[in-house]
Amino acid sequence: MNTHLALLLLLLAWSLNLFAQPVDLPQEYGGAIGSSAWLMQEADAPMQLVEAQQAYANGDFLPSTRAYLNFGIGARPRWLRIEMNNPTRHDLLRRLSIETAWLDHVELYFLRNNTVQAEYRLGDALPFSQRPIEQRYFVVEERLSPGTTTLYMRVVSADPMVLPIYLSSVEQMHARQQIDAYSYGLLYGVLAALLLYNLVLYLGIRSSRYLFYAIYLLLFILMNLAYTGHGFQWLWPSSPNWQQWSNPVLMIAYGLSGLLFATRFLDTQECCPRSHRLMMWIGASVVLAMAICILAAWQVLALYLAFAFILLFSVLMILLGVTALRAGNPVAPYFLYAAIASALGAALTALTVWGWLPYTVLGYRAVDVGTVIEAVLLALALAEQFRRNQDQRVRAEQMARIDPLTSLHNRRAFAEMVEPLWHTGLRKFRPMSLILLDLDDFKLINDQHGHAQGDQVLVETARELTKCARAGDVLSRWGGEEFILFMPETRLDEAVIVAERMRERLAELWIEVDDQGINFSASFGVAQYRQDMHGLEGLIREADQRLYEAKAGGRNQVRASLG
Repeated sequence: MNTHLALLLLLLAWSLNLFAQPVDLPQEYGGAIGSSAWLMQEADAPMQLVEAQQAYANGDFLPSTRAYLNFGIGARPRWLRIEMNNPTRHDLLRRLSIETAWLDHVELYFLRNNTVQAEYRLGDALPFSQRPIEQRYFVVEERLSPGTTTLYMRVVSADPMVLPIYLSSVEQMHARQQIDAYSYGLLYGVLAALLLYNLVLYLGIRSSRYLFYAIYLLLFILMNLAYTGHGFQWLWPSSPNWQQWSNPVLMIAYGLSGLLFATRFLDTQECCPRSHRLMMWIGASVVLAMAICILAAWQVLALYLAFAFILLFSVLMILLGVTALRAGNPVAPYFLYAAIASALGAALTALTVWGWLPYTVLGYRAVDVGTVIEAVLLALALAEQFRRNQDQRVRAEQMARIDPLTSLHNRRAFAEMVEPLWHTGLRKFRPMSLILLDLDDFKLINDQHGHAQGDQVLVETARELTKCARAGDVLSRWGGEEFILFMPETRLDEAVIVAERMRERLAELWIEVDDQGINFSASFGVAQYRQDMHGLEGLIREADQRLYEAKAGGRNQVRASLG
């Protein structure tokens, strides 16, 4: 009774044209024609064409309900039967394309009146040169006579058996391929530009994170080339064995390079040591498992491992981003958003190829979209990290030129700032003067009030000297309790006036310490450059000599000389 009911339902569906309708050849099909197929899974031994025809006659084929066929990883061999109807009075040239790049064996039989008119054997288990049409997909071209032509197709593959089958005119196929070419050109162009940019950065600043990011991008490009068939077409056309293993091996390599980049980029060894050790353990385990699969020739298991690892890799990247965000890493938000975009793309593609999601072009290429978004966000993150590193370097260089106590320039900064002013003055024969001053009896201040109060005296001295210095002068702490002021475009008499003003301000300065004030003074030596002096060092020695005279003459005074 149940059998009769099933047959009745099948007959009803056929009468209502619900499935497996013949392909009308004059019609231009924009999508796949899988819904016109009848399907059968081989049970045990491989079947020949005659056996498949008999199986169809016995009702062993079932109608397809999907335009895009997907049977998952490690599926048993499948037979497909599709009828193609040419109602015209002339032959129609059509291209049949199975737009998946990784099927091991594909047998195609074109029959008319149960007689084989054409037969093809394709698949990436054969060298690329044996393909009848040089395409990354499996494509044949047939001139179909008026009437009905029946296609029998046998597919064997350890890889995911995804079968988007198209039947189109040559012009329609070229138009579809042109869109693909533009999109892949954009994808590879963007990623190649980012790769080269990061290699240049690595060669320039020798930061390993840029090298690891470049490797990560390179391995994604190689993985994508293998995944899309471009690799077999352009890079290894004579290596079918590598073509069959390239997908799982490059998927593992891509994921491992991503984890390696993430650990360097986020400094997990320092900020998240436990997470870092976990990543290293996972990476080593996956490498060992893949090595075992390769040695044992377990291709199906290797594919399961690769797809599972890509999904795990996507989750781990997000977890690393969350961990780094909680640890206060300033670039963690960029990384986290990039990881989410990549994870969504990789997950959609993996689940589509695996057969857990219905096949769509968007799902099939979601990994490309996710990776472009990830690459842009990670480039922004690396740029932000580079900017922060540069800011830190600039601040460090500035701190190396600043006296930490008084915030004045130190000797190094003094020399750097005075050098261009000095050469300009020499070239234009302009007057240049210099003031060198030293606090009087500073050791007594330290001995009587302590070094902390002595430091306060130096800070207040620097503040008063800064107020007296003019725009364009270079004021620095020369060392200890000594200060120096270079004055371009300044004659000796003008420099003496400034020195006297400084001396008076310091002599009037009081610093409150323990309910009592500290009063101090300074001695000044002033000199103007002469041609008989030996450069800036000679001018400084001249001012130092005048300072010595001021100290010897009773302190708290200004001594100056043209020499």
